[in-house]
Amino acid sequence: MDGLRIYQGYESGPMEKFRWLDNFSLTKYSNRNAPLVVFGCYRNYDVEVIKRHRGQVVLVWLGADSKKRTLPELNRPNIIHVTWLLEVQKYLVEGGLDCQLIKMPVRELTPPKPITKLGDKIYTYLNSFKPEYHGKDVVENLNLKYEFIIGVGAIPIHKWLAGKADEFYSQAFIGLALSDYAGGAMSILEMGVRGIKVVTNVVQLPNCVPWKTIEDIEEAIKVESEKIGESNNGLVKEVYEQLVEVEGCFDLNKMMV
Repeated sequence: MDGLRIYQGYESGPMEKFRWLDNFSLTKYSNRNAPLVVFGCYRNYDVEVIKRHRGQVVLVWLGADSKKRTLPELNRPNIIHVTWLLEVQKYLVEGGLDCQLIKMPVRELTPPKPITKLGDKIYTYLNSFKPEYHGKDVVENLNLKYEFIIGVGAIPIHKWLAGKADEFYSQAFIGLALSDYAGGAMSILEMGVRGIKVVTNVVQLPNCVPWKTIEDIEEAIKVESEKIGESNNGLVKEVYEQLVEVEGCFDLNKMMV
């Protein structure tokens, strides 16, 4: 894996809205012999693309796609399996795939500045198509006095990155990403680079607070509520140190944890 730099990429249909090719400055898939990075494997057609490819493939598993596949068919010598999602890695390894953790990429071209004053609300992502997957039942059972800001995935990504993200996150002092598997990773990163802690088991970054019980969540909220009106500049620096900057390609060696 050392020194593998990839310049072409392929996105599974449901992942195209995240613009992974643009984020890594990759060209669209065109050469069956050159190394290829694949973002997500949600459709049967994605499997066929991967299996037909003659060169090295780096398959980035991005969540529920891992449970849609028959894993042995993708256990091939030319396929390297990676993810930044903790439970996904565990699931794939238990399924017989050698899957490695990689660093999350710096998603926005201009690193956002820390929020000057943390807001007084709680941000949580509950996608409108499957809110239960993202922890809706847990959120509804919390005994809290704070108002929620709820992201439902309805804002187009270009508008989100052009200012809507700042509009939402500037109101929050803490985030919740309570999927028990893989949901909300991008919002966790986005809050981290703004200095906001997130209660989650999805990824492992300096702004992440792991949890097991509702009491754990409520305690984290209580602790972070003491920072309302402050700025978490130090946390922003810590998060950035755990991310990987993109420089015109998908550099696997640079992304490995």
